[in-house]
Amino acid sequence: MLKALDTPDLNISGLKGTAVHLIAHLGITPEPAATKLAEYLLTNSMPITKETFQSALQWLKTSDAAEVGLPVIKTMFIQQLPFVKEVFDALLTQSNGEPFHKLLSGFKQQLQDGGPGTRIAVKLMGVLDSLHVANQNQFQQIGLKKLVTTWLNSDSTPEMKSGAFSLLQKTGFVP
Repeated sequence: MLKALDTPDLNISGLKGTAVHLIAHLGITPEPAATKLAEYLLTNSMPITKETFQSALQWLKTSDAAEVGLPVIKTMFIQQLPFVKEVFDALLTQSNGEPFHKLLSGFKQQLQDGGPGTRIAVKLMGVLDSLHVANQNQFQQIGLKKLVTTWLNSDSTPEMKSGAFSLLQKTGFVP
């Protein structure tokens, strides 16, 4: 059964005191990481249960990224996403800003390093290869468009126009 706590008066006990009270009420071992999480949750008025607090605390400890992890937890609450480690890890990875193509390349490498592939691993490799080929085709189209634009653009220097035209001829796009 869920039990709502009385809204603490932050002016009397302060944020740190309220965070300590919350941790004690939940029966969590007081530690700096728990206090920081409690303060963040209180500051952002996020609902919490003992289980979600313990989960969030564990994820923050294992990710070694409290500064990035706290906003991820807030996002999970706001967007009402499932409160599971996989969602946390996915959002944390996304927030780190690593390009998606690098993540896919790393995933493909892990599949290759895993030894003889299972049927599912082989299918995944096929999907990853098709994504790579599609991406490569897209880059080729973009490059071709830029060459044509440079060749036809009145602002391009004669040297740029000549170079673009020469490349278009060499690729067989222009006879």
